Amino acid sequence: MINPKIFLHIGLCSLGLLTTLCTSQFADAKPKLPEAKGLEAGGVVMHPGAKVALAYDNVSNQNVNDGRVDVGMTFSSHLEDETTKKWDSNVSLLWQQYWGLGDAKANGSLNAVLSTSADLFKQSLFRISPSFTYQYTVNPEDDYLRQEIENHTIRAGVGATIQPGEGAIFSQKFSYNLSGKIYPDHNDISNFVHRIESVTRWNFLPHSSMALTVNFTVSHFLEDERNSMIGKEIVNSSENATGLPVRLKYSLQGLIFARMTYTLGLGYAYAYYTKGKEHMFIMNAKLGYSFRENIDLAVEFRKDFDTALYGDYYKLNRVALTFDAFWFNHLRTKADVGFGAFGFVESGTMIRIDYLTTIKAALDYYFLPGLRLGVTYQFGYNFSDISSAQYAKHTALLNFSYEY
Repeated sequence: MINPKIFLHIGLCSLGLLTTLCTSQFADAKPKLPEAKGLEAGGVVMHPGAKVALAYDNVSNQNVNDGRVDVGMTFSSHLEDETTKKWDSNVSLLWQQYWGLGDAKANGSLNAVLSTSADLFKQSLFRISPSFTYQYTVNPEDDYLRQEIENHTIRAGVGATIQPGEGAIFSQKFSYNLSGKIYPDHNDISNFVHRIESVTRWNFLPHSSMALTVNFTVSHFLEDERNSMIGKEIVNSSENATGLPVRLKYSLQGLIFARMTYTLGLGYAYAYYTKGKEHMFIMNAKLGYSFRENIDLAVEFRKDFDTALYGDYYKLNRVALTFDAFWFNHLRTKADVGFGAFGFVESGTMIRIDYLTTIKAALDYYFLPGLRLGVTYQFGYNFSDISSAQYAKHTALLNFSYEY
């Protein structure tokens, strides 16, 4: 599906960039970002805050030039002493005012996010890690329709870990996660995903480990329109479900040299879909280098597949180069470049192939702990054998936030 010469060329360019940066001089950096002071009460630290943002989008093939202004408030909290247990929560209320949306139903909308997570009995043999997130969104997230779409997103899960002592050579984790996205006016794409996972990890040598990951996933779509595309003939009378009965992956991670890290994962996945099944080998590989305590460069490759809205499933091959640095105690810079090929399959037939190139650069400046000014630019170019799916999109974002 992908010309191997493309990956060879990208790999050689990445190696050349890595070699060049290894001989460059970098300013010393601190490993931690400035932390807001917060309000302390009863062993809990609370951080109220506010944010303002200005965004601009340009989508070439749709002659779209629009933007938005975000104004909102945030509130986060965590335990002051996280030695034996950890708990944190976050609340965000954001009003987004749009312009240039053409036939959009409204010029403004509300976004709300509530999340909480915990890690209980951290120093015990048996640990529990529950989490929950709810998000309400009304925004033009569908770039093709250019209309406002209301949706509710829910994520909930719990993990149980057996670990004989802090930094033990062995640990075993079992987890269950439920995620759902509900579109009240578009139930044909409303769905729930159930995931059960087991991770067995062995730690050996300093900073090195190997793990065996096994998971089972079922995606459940709610309405008939979606079922006519995918899942109509699934067995066990589950007419609107697709499944990933098993995904096995064995991974290694650790140090090659003092500043060079690696991650290598190899696996096998089997799934059932509308009129058949799919099985394939999957992999991910990542090589990273730290120039200072917080100046990092990494190159990563991933080969995988998953459920798709535009067919039964999609296959992907993707390579990415990322850079992350923190300078002079106040300035953080991040950048990443990625290229991927996505093949969409329906009833065993390839119906669409997309080649997606992405570029992202971000700069954050911390005037003082909790006070941040950020600038982000994103570019995405999607080349597809379906002309209506092709686009070039530019997004610029300027944001200002304060957290006490």
